[in-house]
Amino acid sequence: MKTTYKYPADCCCSALPNTSVAISIGYIILRRVAIFFFLLLCFQSSFGQRNALNMEPDSMIFFHLGASYTSINRSAFDQWTRTNYNLVERHNLNTLIDIGGIYKRFDLGVDLNVGGAFNQYLVYFGRRLTGPRSFITSWLNFEAGEFVGIFKNISPVNYTPTPDQKGQQLELHYTSSYFGLTSKNFLNFLHFNIRMGKEKIPVNTGFFVGAGFQPGGRNWKYGYYNTDTVFTAVKIKNMPRLGKVQVNTGMFMGF
Repeated sequence: MKTTYKYPADCCCSALPNTSVAISIGYIILRRVAIFFFLLLCFQSSFGQRNALNMEPDSMIFFHLGASYTSINRSAFDQWTRTNYNLVERHNLNTLIDIGGIYKRFDLGVDLNVGGAFNQYLVYFGRRLTGPRSFITSWLNFEAGEFVGIFKNISPVNYTPTPDQKGQQLELHYTSSYFGLTSKNFLNFLHFNIRMGKEKIPVNTGFFVGAGFQPGGRNWKYGYYNTDTVFTAVKIKNMPRLGKVQVNTGMFMGF
């Protein structure tokens, strides 16, 4: 069964997904929350979990960078690549890009976890669990998005390309919807300001721990891009799937 999927421009990548690919995909999500960020700026032009006065204002936007790690059962997939290709795809740290905003006790944002064999593109919405003067400020966020892997160095075993696939640059894609809960925590005792002339830029540090679930098919697809954005693929049914449950941990710093 052949299906056609639309992806953002320039989504083709090397054997492992890279950050530029993820940013291209995440840009579509970012546009959907741009209005929210604009409204926050109308309330108060401060950045970070705490502002330059080490206080938590009612509204703010933030940008965080960090590292994240996903623990998931991928033993069947690793055994398959080891048996058929004598390799195991890297299971390393991902780069976290977190852009969001806070209004009173609620937050909303976009998370990109990119740079590894498997990546996540998420939107989240949550609520603050602690008071404004807490030693550690904690938020509980509900997340939804997509869990993705894109590979050019492996292909389905004993697969016969369709006539239109011959001569194309074929890719193997893993995609699954994702839902999860994450505890996001700001370490307020590590807050500090960076001076730029007369201005102060607050810098905040924190960590997160979350658990997620991949419902549905968790599909593998094999195909090619017939334009910059259209991925024409065949669903592969005999590929090993990853586990449905995963744990995500990491640290971040930003303003």
